[in-house]
Amino acid sequence: SRIEIGAFGKFEDYTLDLEDGFQVLCGENEDGKTTLMTFISMMFYSTQESARTDITRNPRQKYQPWSEKPMEGALHFTWQEEEYYLSKRFGTTPSRDTTTLTKVATSQPVELGQGEEIGEYFFGLNLSGFQRSSFIGQIGSIDAGRGTDDISEKLLHNLMDSGDQEISQQEVFDRLEKAKYDL
Repeated sequence: SRIEIGAFGKFEDYTLDLEDGFQVLCGENEDGKTTLMTFISMMFYSTQESARTDITRNPRQKYQPWSEKPMEGALHFTWQEEEYYLSKRFGTTPSRDTTTLTKVATSQPVELGQGEEIGEYFFGLNLSGFQRSSFIGQIGSIDAGRGTDDISEKLLHNLMDSGDQEISQQEVFDRLEKAKYDL
């Protein structure tokens, strides 16, 4: 429901309130759309693609604020009718991140399993599955060769568990394609 960025890339002391439902970020080149997308992704998934020598593929280097303030921010979100507050100060590596995830109603911290990503806890998807389903960076830019195909695996398990032959990967892709066309 709300993005709060202390410092991340070009953004400092930035807040964006979101509405319920599908969100579309649009703007001119260099307005910060990709920076916002990367911020959200890194909040839920600390481990991103990184190449130590290629700054363009290492978001921890690419999005370092020029002001030299620490990269940090927070997300307010609702999951299954519960409100959560997620704050993070990004370190040079995921193990150096300082992360707090709190259930708002009780002010109690949420405990994750050892090494479990926050996105995996809430969405049941690894980073690749998240980026290929509910969080698409640019329409038409889904890279089918990227990582494990979590979506196909989930659909297969759903079919095996439910016995419902109406559930298919192609049906899901067709619905996404239609939604993209309608948009």
